[in-house]
Amino acid sequence: QKDEALEAYSEAGARFGRQGKHEEAIRALMKGFDIRSTDLRILGGLVKAQTALGRAGKAASLLEEILENEPHNRDVLYLLIDCCLDSQNAAAAEKAVIKLVEIEPANYPKFLDLIRIYLNVSDPESAARILTMSSEYLLAGGQSDECAKWINEILERDSMQLTSLRLLVRYNSWLNDEAGFRLSLERLYVAASNQGSIDDERYALAQLIVIRPTETR
Repeated sequence: QKDEALEAYSEAGARFGRQGKHEEAIRALMKGFDIRSTDLRILGGLVKAQTALGRAGKAASLLEEILENEPHNRDVLYLLIDCCLDSQNAAAAEKAVIKLVEIEPANYPKFLDLIRIYLNVSDPESAARILTMSSEYLLAGGQSDECAKWINEILERDSMQLTSLRLLVRYNSWLNDEAGFRLSLERLYVAASNQGSIDDERYALAQLIVIRPTETR
């Protein structure tokens, strides 16, 4: 009667968890895990209990082992992402989110949680990289304001961040905002010139010449 046993172990784990007895919850849930390692009630309970004990990384390792055999299991991927986000493990979360979006593009909002983590650990470069992956989804999904919010937040942390400045140029071009497009190109040009990024500098100047062909500077 495996289904009944799983139900009982899952309920036992939930009750122990509500009482704050997380070690007891894990022991009960692992008995259910031994019966069916992919049962979502059991896995969800294990993630909660391990996270409550400050061991979210251990739960993540368990989920990663399952995904080695079932790489397209979306439900386990969801759990892994939430587990990594809770433990602020940005690198592992990024890997899992990319895999999930490849399977199901509608899950791109998970990228935004990842951007927040990278900003929380003062890594605007990684935040900009993730925003680049998700910007097309945001713009196509009618969330241009959300895209602009993240671009500006990253640039508030690092006003010379080239990836974010490229996104700002693309965003203003998408809006057909000529004034915004020109100002973002000038910002990109200045940052690229200071950092020796010749391709970005050349691109910005070439676009500025098209917009303002009479400006000799």
